[in-house]
Amino acid sequence: MPTLQDSRLRTQTLLVFTTVMAALIAGTSWYLMAAWDAQKRNTAQQLTDTTQLTRVAVRNHLVRYAQALDFLGEQIQTADPTDDPVAARAMLLNVQRALHGLDALNLVAADGHLLASTALPTQGPDIDLNAKPQLRAFLADLRAHPGQMRLWHPIISPLTQTLVLHIGRAVTGPQGVRFYLVGGLNVATENALYRSMLPHSGWSQDLQLGVQDERGYWYGRWPLPSKGDLNAFFTTPHRGAIHQAIAAHPASLRGVIAGALNADASGQPYVGAFRRLEGFPLVAFAVLPRAELRAAWWSQVRMPLAATAAVALALTSLLFWSLAIQRRWIREAQMLLRQAEQAAAERGQAAEQFIRILNDLPSGVLVFASDGRVQYCSGGFARMLGITTHPRELIGRTWRAIWDLVEPLHVGGRDALAQVKVLFHEHQSAIDEVWFTDGRVMLRHYHPLLDKQGHSIGAMWTIQDVTEQKRQEDQIRQLAARDPLTGLPNRRSFESLLDATLHSNRSGLALGIADLDDFKTINDRLGHAAGDILLREVSTRLAHVLHRSNPSFQQRGVDFLARIGGDEFAMLLHHDQDPARLQRVAGRIMTAMREPFDLDGQLLSVRLSLGLAVRTATEDAQTLMRQADMALYAAKAAGRNQARVFSAEMQAAMDQREAWVAAIEQALQEHRLELFVQPILHVRADSPGHSCVVTQAEALLRLRDTEGQVHAAAAFEFVLDDARISTRIGRWVLDEAADWLERWHADGQTLGLAVNISPRHFLSAPFLDDVRKVLQSHPDLPEQSLVLELTERGAMLDSDTVRARIEACRLLGVQVSLDDFGTGNASLTHLQDLAVSTIKIDRRFIRDILQDAKDLSITYGMVHTAQMLGVRVVAEGVETPEQAQVLVAMGCVHLQGYVVARPMPAAELTGWLRQWPQLLPWAADLGRPNALGPDGIEAIVSLGTILRLLLSGSLDAVAREQLLAPDAHLRCALGRWCLRHDGRFSHSPGFLRLTQQHLELHARTRQWIEHVNERVALEPQLQALSEAVRQSFWELALRTQASAVFVFQSGEEA
Repeated sequence: MPTLQDSRLRTQTLLVFTTVMAALIAGTSWYLMAAWDAQKRNTAQQLTDTTQLTRVAVRNHLVRYAQALDFLGEQIQTADPTDDPVAARAMLLNVQRALHGLDALNLVAADGHLLASTALPTQGPDIDLNAKPQLRAFLADLRAHPGQMRLWHPIISPLTQTLVLHIGRAVTGPQGVRFYLVGGLNVATENALYRSMLPHSGWSQDLQLGVQDERGYWYGRWPLPSKGDLNAFFTTPHRGAIHQAIAAHPASLRGVIAGALNADASGQPYVGAFRRLEGFPLVAFAVLPRAELRAAWWSQVRMPLAATAAVALALTSLLFWSLAIQRRWIREAQMLLRQAEQAAAERGQAAEQFIRILNDLPSGVLVFASDGRVQYCSGGFARMLGITTHPRELIGRTWRAIWDLVEPLHVGGRDALAQVKVLFHEHQSAIDEVWFTDGRVMLRHYHPLLDKQGHSIGAMWTIQDVTEQKRQEDQIRQLAARDPLTGLPNRRSFESLLDATLHSNRSGLALGIADLDDFKTINDRLGHAAGDILLREVSTRLAHVLHRSNPSFQQRGVDFLARIGGDEFAMLLHHDQDPARLQRVAGRIMTAMREPFDLDGQLLSVRLSLGLAVRTATEDAQTLMRQADMALYAAKAAGRNQARVFSAEMQAAMDQREAWVAAIEQALQEHRLELFVQPILHVRADSPGHSCVVTQAEALLRLRDTEGQVHAAAAFEFVLDDARISTRIGRWVLDEAADWLERWHADGQTLGLAVNISPRHFLSAPFLDDVRKVLQSHPDLPEQSLVLELTERGAMLDSDTVRARIEACRLLGVQVSLDDFGTGNASLTHLQDLAVSTIKIDRRFIRDILQDAKDLSITYGMVHTAQMLGVRVVAEGVETPEQAQVLVAMGCVHLQGYVVARPMPAAELTGWLRQWPQLLPWAADLGRPNALGPDGIEAIVSLGTILRLLLSGSLDAVAREQLLAPDAHLRCALGRWCLRHDGRFSHSPGFLRLTQQHLELHARTRQWIEHVNERVALEPQLQALSEAVRQSFWELALRTQASAVFVFQSGEEA
């Protein structure tokens, strides 16, 4: 029969098993559901991404056709096509050749009769498109939407007898006669677009993607149906899951798809996503069979389920094994327990007395009776004192006999004996430390034993080994003077050492402070653990360099290297009155840091900046430290990765910095800071006539000194990031800007204001609270009217903190823009990673945009890159109307600079806004149709780019062959521009000069390619011809000499 204990143990075992199994089942169920949810989310996200790719590709594809129709419409508006049908057909053929995928391009009269077609000869049959119901409906749709490109679902073309997707636009000729431009896109060619995207989507062959309109017609799909009539498939509307999803969300830009596709004969359910194409009545979609979603989920959870089943089987086997041995184990335990209880009873009262004593004491115990004889000795006492005699054999011996055994261990044995005699005589408790000859330290307790009447009945000695405790105390003292990460002296120890060294009047000393460049970026990117490893490696390398450079320095009693905080190291250098030795040591340090560091297999290049201060007379420690800091600051300001020695010029610069900081602090207290503003002109390229408006300005800080003179921020911007004033300045600017925005809003002015924020303030902990307080204290502030400008600096903008701050500002309704774009360390990376609303192109790229081909190319590239990412572009430093016209032509429609307005007090902006159209008469011409369009900018940029690639040897073989063609001057971008504007400038001497120079440039280019031995002599000629072509182009396109462009000169800076 099982005992009571046996039953309890069995019950507990079963309870544990049940609990574990329940947890296993619950965990498995949770895992399956979580895996299913994750699979659905991942699939939905991937389908959404594929749909987005399809949407962008198709929309860009259609925009190209729309631009082509716009171009044809502009040509028809200037020349009646009925005057010369042959020329009209040639014009249509040129456009058809430029656009891959057009089966036919037709010009149709207002009554529906075909005037010209690329699919028919000029004297072809008279065809009335109104005779076809579908085409008649399409022409009616074009009439209802003049000036817009319209689409029509696929039909069989009556001209080419192929399945085509019709595009068209209604245009008006010079005499007010209406025409229709109708094109047929080959559906098979269009489907190739989806086929080209599918291999890159990462899906199986079951993925389907394409485009459908809201009526259910397919405009393109891949893969195509493997069965049935393909023409009927595209010309018949479909009402399946895709159409139902679109119909269920008529106002949504995106959505999900679930259900069967009537275009799929299997009838299986699908899942997918759709997105509408802005500007077109089309929807892009991507769908996937739900069965594939389930299969992916099952492949993910199959192995974990098998493992779970194996664990459950193992637990069940363990249960039965445990229950089988429990009875035997419990019986053996009961027998041992009975034996222990019997042994305890035999020990009696003596054991209980010693147990009470030992419970009060931690270590070795020795008890004496009143006559000085041993009553008890613990085994720990004998072991700690090295007594080989068994403790029981020591009972009855005198204390003097015991002392004779342990006296050799004591340091100063005779003195220790005298102390023992005093304790025995006085019968008073005492605690003292005993030092042994083997280095151990014992804490000794003497405690007299008294009876109830207070008479002595003996004494008790206890000893405790505190050697480890002493060692730890020494370590603590060591840590107080050492850096725990590197083992180097810390700042306090270094400063104490420096004071002691200087007080000894030691000469020939130099103090150096080194700081790792961009260490914070390394920490943010690789983590703090990697940063700690790097600091240890740097300290080791520096110590090695210094020891090798000056081995006698340590012998003089001076620690020459310390870590004084973060990534800063301080060092004492002994140069024996030899400045050259100091330079050599600094050079060795900089050379040693050039070798990459190996961090767990990852090579990392790290640079440092070094500031040095030499003791020349009686400089104290504080002065030397400050001088070394100044030299370090100078090394950082000069570009980092270098060493600088303190000089009088640095002192003067620091005095100037301190003077400005003091002046700004005083100006804050006395309310002598002011906000000036500079308007930003916006050319409304999407409005009729391209009207200009002013919707934003930039706030610029000014300081009025005690004599009334106004100082621009450029005079003191180098101190605005100082820790003492950056936050206070930032708060003042934010609050002042918000005040002006509310005033302008109350006056009916819809205006935004951009303010500059220092990096230190932006990254500080209270920054977001500062922004919230400004918004809360200005409740009438229009949303998105406050813009924060961050000056682009590569290292500062690479941290996760910056990205989080920008996102937090966006959620608060505050925009963030990048100022001085193009001057940072990673401009394109910043544009990709940071969710900014605007970039401001630095003035150095705008200043010589008409004279410098590189500046033009760089600006053109930045504008188009930003536009493709949906980021607004502002050009700074625009100083002439000609620069403004070029910038607008390349797509930059936000202009800031002296040509618009000089910075003015904020109070004067309202008056300027009332009269700016009269002040800027040239602005009325911005954006009006002229020769300088996007194609002109692209042509002149392409000219410079190809020449640079050619001369640098980077031009590929195909492009070289194209340059060697006899008609290369007609096929290049500039040649095509000249052909398009030949009619406009045919009688212009400037146009004739441009074409002749362009032809000569191509001739010299062919000569340069073909005659290698003449290239050195030809290269200056090519450069000069290229410059002449560019000057002639600007003169023709802008109606002014580029060399006559003037530059505003002023001592006032923004």
